[in-house]
Amino acid sequence: MMSNERAENQSEPGERYKRSIVEQWNRNYPVGSRVSVRLKDGSFREMVTRTGAELFEGNVPAVGLEGADGFFPLEICTPKIPKELEFMLERHTAEDVRKAWESLRAEHDDHGIGYLWALVKHWKLKAETAASDEEKETYLQCAKQLRQRAEWIQEGWLLHDEMLDAAPHLFSKRRAARA
Repeated sequence: MMSNERAENQSEPGERYKRSIVEQWNRNYPVGSRVSVRLKDGSFREMVTRTGAELFEGNVPAVGLEGADGFFPLEICTPKIPKELEFMLERHTAEDVRKAWESLRAEHDDHGIGYLWALVKHWKLKAETAASDEEKETYLQCAKQLRQRAEWIQEGWLLHDEMLDAAPHLFSKRRAARA
């Protein structure tokens, strides 16, 4: 009996790790994200996610793809770099871009969310003047993903404000920092 308990406890870190992979994927790549999928024959096919990531059959981080049945392991799905990130990487190092986005996400202030909404508008305007249908679709996809991220941040603020009202003593330092 002890060996069964020990085996269950040893599997917990692996389970937590897999869940963290799923959570990170869903934070970074909303439904509708473009991915490059490595097929069994070694070739690659560009597809679009139709579901968020989940643990398929209880233990494999996977995602559903448009035009295909079932789920595909995340290990064979490589997210395509959004156009806005590609644009930034042409002008800045990846580390500088990462730091800027982490700072934006960490701040969660009105200026940061306003910047995301401005980017949504920017990519929608770019779509109106796109040279091709493919370019237009790429710009609209960028706008959609940024809109989703901005909405998630706003929802997080609403939840935070509700928690702040319900238990202000738990957030006293954070409240002082936001004021």
